[in-house]
Amino acid sequence: MDYNRAVKDLNGLTPKISGKDQFLLYVSKNFTARSPQQLHDFGMYLGGEWYKIAIKKGCIMKATCGSLDAAILQEHLLDPVLGIKDRV
Repeated sequence: MDYNRAVKDLNGLTPKISGKDQFLLYVSKNFTARSPQQLHDFGMYLGGEWYKIAIKKGCIMKATCGSLDAAILQEHLLDPVLGIKDRV
């Protein structure tokens, strides 16, 4: 099941600083980057380039809903890095 989010603001982070991808440094703490081809692979468009990010094995939550791509992105990237909260 596809899960799409468009993020307009990187919460004060920039995609590139002095040749380094500041936002991508945070992404790399819990994800690896490659082209989406399997479960828990995500496509990310950043700074004019496409990336494939995949959740690292130890980061998937154990709860039933924790294995949903939406929950994985919310728990490991959208909330802690960008400050985007789910509406309840």
